[in-house]
Amino acid sequence: MAEIITGLDIGSSSIKGVVVTRKKDGAYSVLSVFQHPSAGFRKGILVDIEEALKTLRSVVMDLEKVSRRAAQHIFVNINGQHIHSRRSRGIVAVSRADQEIQEDDVDRVKQASQAVKLLPNYTVLHNIIAEYFVDDVGDIRDPIGMTGSRLEVDTLIIESFAPHITALVRLIEKAGGSVSGLIFSPFAASEAVLSKRQKELGVLLIDLGFSTTSCIVYEEGKAVHAKTVPVGSGHVTNDIAIGLKVSVDVAEKLKLRHGFAVSKEVNRRERIRLADIDSSARDQKEISQRFLSEIMEIRLEEIFDLVNNELRDLGKLQLPAG
Repeated sequence: MAEIITGLDIGSSSIKGVVVTRKKDGAYSVLSVFQHPSAGFRKGILVDIEEALKTLRSVVMDLEKVSRRAAQHIFVNINGQHIHSRRSRGIVAVSRADQEIQEDDVDRVKQASQAVKLLPNYTVLHNIIAEYFVDDVGDIRDPIGMTGSRLEVDTLIIESFAPHITALVRLIEKAGGSVSGLIFSPFAASEAVLSKRQKELGVLLIDLGFSTTSCIVYEEGKAVHAKTVPVGSGHVTNDIAIGLKVSVDVAEKLKLRHGFAVSKEVNRRERIRLADIDSSARDQKEISQRFLSEIMEIRLEEIFDLVNNELRDLGKLQLPAG
């Protein structure tokens, strides 16, 4: 029987998902792709259990329409400002008398790298391997079978607020699903869209969400930094609503249909008839598309400045792959 796997991306404004089946040859086939409005989540954190439960029950019901097994093998994204990353290193002595490195040595050095003092109520979400060292010789991807007296590993630890993870997993189970794994959103996105070549050259991936923006940096094929800031595309929508004195729903439509991130690309004479966007509008009010784009540009500059500050602190302002 083919294995069925579901991936859930739980955001502040929507829940997106994909259901796939894994064939005998290891290839995946997509069975369903879906999107639900989200409720009960804000900036990557569960804030209203009852509202979130209603939404997740609806999601699980739709999953069971695809397959009864789709809701029993769910991988869920974790995101939010509570996510922190740090570099760590583990060191162990090779256990065998002939100094040949075995799998148990690798397991021990990984555990040693996680022996760090975490923030209160925090847990390790990922321990991403950057490189191994055998007797001070680094840039080793797989040390098994090599010989040496000392094994070290350099890792990137992703920490998450443990009560949030526990509450989210329990809520999905209460809704009728079963969680098989958790993954930090930008890490999942990087595995999906970045090539090995890009990671080797050095690259930044930005995941622009509704309430948060996350990023992850790769250099020489290694994940070197990850961060989430509490500003996202929803803030752009709110700015439009305030600046143009329209509802949030109308602001979202204006953003998606007529917005530009670079305002100078818009002709100053371009106008948008509000009645074409909002059927309830009684007047013939027109909006400057240039002004709309200027509002968006200001907020987007703020978001990317926050990301740029992270790169500046890392000393990674020049990444060849972009």
